Amino acid sequence: MPAQRSSFALPRGRETAKLLDMELSGLKSRSGQATLEYILVFVALIAVVWALEYFVSAARRSARQTAELVTSDYP
Repeated sequence: MPAQRSSFALPRGRETAKLLDMELSGLKSRSGQATLEYILVFVALIAVVWALEYFVSAARRSARQTAELVTSDYP
């Protein structure tokens, strides 16, 4: 009569390999998700820098135009 395995026994053989493979694939997908998140944050940071640069250049342009109008020779 075969010995009964308790529910707390560690799996052996193919079951162990299958569990390890599942754990490794889970780690790989989490690693890929982290990489994707870092890329998205980097792209968002670049977009924020670009937007700030655009607004600063627009403010400078506006200030230059205002200065030209104020110092013009019109009566």
